[in-house]
This record gives sequence, structure tokens and C-alpha cells, in this order.
Amino acid sequence: MDKSFVESWAKQRTKGPLRHILVSGGLFAAIFYLLYSTLELTEHPFATAFFGRPGLKAITVGIFAGFGSAVVQYWFMERSYRKYRKILDEENARGEG
Repeated sequence: MDKSFVESWAKQRTKGPLRHILVSGGLFAAIFYLLYSTLELTEHPFATAFFGRPGLKAITVGIFAGFGSAVVQYWFMERSYRKYRKILDEENARGEG
């Protein structure tokens, strides 16, 4: 059992799901946009790659993928946190912790 996970997620979850989703999803969207648009430079000029149709496509996909994955990530982290918290509570009740 990783007690550090329980402690770090307990701190993170106090900030709320919306903040986690905005930060994680926004970071993913920004990185995806930059990488995809940079790769588009092989076929398009700078202005088109970053601000034209390829750039719009990159930011749209990045936003949907980033925020979607952040929601799923938060759900899984909460699920794991509850499971580990229950195990820790049981260990503490038995005097093992």
C-alpha cells in the first residue's frame, strides 16, 4: 500500500475536481496543440500551421481529449483513494498502522 498516494491525493482533492480537470486538461490541450502544430510546419507555413485550419483542429482535439481524459483520471484517482483509504482505516482499527 502506498501511503504517499493517499496523502498526496488527499491534498489534491481538497482543491476540487474542477481545478484538477482545468489544470490537467488545459495542460494536455496546450502541449497537444504545440506538438501537433509544430509537426504541421513540415506541410504548412507558420501562420497556417498554428492559426489556420490545422491549428484549429489541433486545439479542438486537444481540448476534447484533454478535458475528457482529465475527468476519467479524476474518477479513477477518487476510486483508488477511497479503496486505499478504506484499507488504511481497517489497518488502523486493527492497530497495524
